[in-house]
Amino acid sequence: MDRKGALFLTVVTIWAQIALANNFRIVDDVLKMPDGVPLAVTYYLPEGAGSKKKYPVLFELLPYRKDDFFKDRDYALYHYFVNRGFAIAKVDVRGTGGSAGALPNREYSERELSDAEAVIKQLTKKPWSDGNVIMWGISWSGFNALQVAMRKPQGLKAILAAHATDDLYHDDVHFIDGIFHVDEYHLSILHDNGFLKSPDYKIDKKYFRDRFDIKPWIFQYLRNQNDGPFWSKNSLRNQYDKIEIPIFMIGGLLDGYRDSIPRMMENMQTPIHAVLGPWNHAWPDNGSPSPQLEWRPQFISWLQGVLRKDPTPQKNSPSLLLFVRDAHLPSDQLEITSGAWRRETWPITRTQPKNYYLSAGNSLNPTPLAADSRSASPPNTVSIHYKPSAGVELGSWWGEPTADMRPLDRDSIVFDSPVLSENFEMIGRPRLHSRVSSSQSRNHWVARLEDVHPTGEVSLVTAAALNGAQRESRLHPKPFLPEQWVDLQLDLHFSTWTFKPGHKLRLAVTNGAFPMLWPLPQITQGKIAMNDSGSFISVPTVSPSENIHFAEVPEPRPSHPAISEDDSAAWPGKTVIHRTQDGETSVENSGNVIFRFPGLKIESKEKTVYTTNDHEPAQSSFFGSAEYNMQFPKRKIRYQTQMKIRSDELFFHVTFQRKIWQNNRLLRTKLWRESVRREDGLDLPLRLPPLLAKRDVASRANIKKRQRSR
Repeated sequence: MDRKGALFLTVVTIWAQIALANNFRIVDDVLKMPDGVPLAVTYYLPEGAGSKKKYPVLFELLPYRKDDFFKDRDYALYHYFVNRGFAIAKVDVRGTGGSAGALPNREYSERELSDAEAVIKQLTKKPWSDGNVIMWGISWSGFNALQVAMRKPQGLKAILAAHATDDLYHDDVHFIDGIFHVDEYHLSILHDNGFLKSPDYKIDKKYFRDRFDIKPWIFQYLRNQNDGPFWSKNSLRNQYDKIEIPIFMIGGLLDGYRDSIPRMMENMQTPIHAVLGPWNHAWPDNGSPSPQLEWRPQFISWLQGVLRKDPTPQKNSPSLLLFVRDAHLPSDQLEITSGAWRRETWPITRTQPKNYYLSAGNSLNPTPLAADSRSASPPNTVSIHYKPSAGVELGSWWGEPTADMRPLDRDSIVFDSPVLSENFEMIGRPRLHSRVSSSQSRNHWVARLEDVHPTGEVSLVTAAALNGAQRESRLHPKPFLPEQWVDLQLDLHFSTWTFKPGHKLRLAVTNGAFPMLWPLPQITQGKIAMNDSGSFISVPTVSPSENIHFAEVPEPRPSHPAISEDDSAAWPGKTVIHRTQDGETSVENSGNVIFRFPGLKIESKEKTVYTTNDHEPAQSSFFGSAEYNMQFPKRKIRYQTQMKIRSDELFFHVTFQRKIWQNNRLLRTKLWRESVRREDGLDLPLRLPPLLAKRDVASRANIKKRQRSR
């Protein structure tokens, strides 16, 4: 027997051992779409499926490569459900992983969603299917589950959406809170989009045409910097009536998409059952920080009620399982969150707002101010001097545990309450009402609600940003008139917290959050009115409840016996460098992971570097590099992606490059270079000052010249 035959026999033997050990079958197949393009699917089927036994089907659609990088994850996640009477279908999005066809032109494209409808139709007719399909998933596959449900395909009976949002513009990772954002996710997905088709990893003309040479999505997103049809068409928000089937939602208090859960529960008529725990972007049974939650029996019980057409699958019980956090000291390495699980019906009728007014001496005054304290030109104000590099303590998005906020507070305007004399719980979204002015036409506002401990340490409770141009309307942004006073309303992100006696509330305000939010193009100064009835923060307080839930310890997930992963140098290895002599700050993240499959080893390397300058924030940049090194028995493949985004006062200048080698021979390089007018939330073109107008014309001429030369 030759080496290839021996390898094949080894793989088959391993898969047979897996199937026997778990009493289910794993089958790779394809599903042909109406246009003839085959999508790769892997079925996880209970033993005996298709003879006389039929099962409901859990369907997940992702571009995250089921045949390699997600193979262990899928096995660990699906194992629990397939052993409890569910068939599972995992499908790679068209043009990704093992699926044929050209890569779609964006996330959640019309092609992706229509393919999902075609897949659902076919799954209802499989011999082992009982005709009931449940679309489910975390992050991307939670997003597209919501969007497919809006299309009402026959056969789709329910969805589970974990860490997903109903608002693609404001909440997703491209324009966080309406402000441009770029991170490791963008690098990673654009890198994978140009990667080889699995499982043969063949390099041919079809591969270059359908993947490698497809223009990266970052250019499409930068051409849609403002909210509008590009984002709103498939956003559930403001069209909640489009979903009529039951929904199971999962969210995390350290996840950037958590606001969608209370918003959907308040606005939708369809039954929603939700879990909101203390974790980041992960499933409840393996989320961090702990405590984890054994959520899977709850989901199965709920789903069984839905499938037997129980008219009230959760009407007689609270609809939200919520973790209420105790006050805890700050730590970006937080492992355990103190607090308790509670069952609640949302919205909580016990909620009462507690208002704190921004007052002289940088204090939060719980005593209401007289209504006549307002004036056209407030006499009592405090100024915010914009520091572009401030914000590294907040992390890469509105998630993740955070360290002590005191370093960031020194670059912020802070308002402190009196020392608290009793406990009170906060559940919901604090809302900042403020009267502000700006020295520039563009300005952003970032507000943080914090807990000042008796030790002096400061914990972040919740925060959010507001693109100042969108203060009245996201669809019709407009600039500030310098030095004119306006009213802002800024809703901080959903959170829970228990404030303790001896602590103080703190409101901290800045005009940026680097590197999470792309810096403004110029140095600006903001002002906030004090002793004004229009400047206060409203904190949603809730009286305690006896409806405590005792969470079950999760059953461990099994690892795939044929795959190993070495993540000892995994993301993120973070370095922050402040060069005070020239005002430049850089934030570098990096990580390496090695995957080992039968007959294949893949080393993955990633690195991102952000830079900004406190004197010239327009000159900010992002650089990302990703690489796969693949080692087969008889060949080697190296595949590399580099992306650079650099800004000036008027443009984002984007350079994106892919390279691929086989056996140390460079086969192909593809380069895209483009400059996109930066809008920063404004509906450009604006009337520019003469000097900027001349520079704008010159820049456009240079761009056209470069394009002709290529």
